[in-house]
Amino acid sequence: MRNMEKIFRELEANNKLCDDCLSMKCEITPRQTVNRLCRETDARGEIRRAKGACDICNKIKLVNSAIERDI
Repeated sequence: MRNMEKIFRELEANNKLCDDCLSMKCEITPRQTVNRLCRETDARGEIRRAKGACDICNKIKLVNSAIERDI
């Protein structure tokens, strides 16, 4: 499974996740790979990145969340 597919799957299962927790849950290393992929995907409007509380670590930081998609 491609890294972006892993990220989308985790974001659909969890509301908001930071890059650190996404890296851990998706087993993607280094963590900077998650950061780059999420920044690029946010720029395309496919996910949202904003300051908030991560659903796993509960830290207030930049978190990623899925955007509702029309099917």
